[in-house]
Amino acid sequence: MFVYNLPLYIVAALIYFLIHSQLNELKIPVIIYIMAIVMMVTMARERFGRTNKSSFWQLFIGAFLFFISDSLLALDRFFHPIVDGDLLIMSTYILGQLLIVMGIRSHLVQIK
Repeated sequence: MFVYNLPLYIVAALIYFLIHSQLNELKIPVIIYIMAIVMMVTMARERFGRTNKSSFWQLFIGAFLFFISDSLLALDRFFHPIVDGDLLIMSTYILGQLLIVMGIRSHLVQIK
């Protein structure tokens, strides 16, 4: 499991490395939040083979887009402003949430 998730861990660590000097008193809450988001993507990946393919891919891609959205938000606020950052952040956030809900729905429809 660690090897499969290693790229995600590296990206999360890189993002923290880029923003940590600007966080000041927010360092501990940001570390906890990064761990929660990484755990969400990891758990979505662990669903492989335990549900139907459409449910797995929708939920996994949705969780990953949510991770990207939060990463873009952190970089935009604490590292360097991103051109059209608000649009990128909200579009990845909305699409990620939609796919997570669709993945859950696909799983529940399969059960019935």
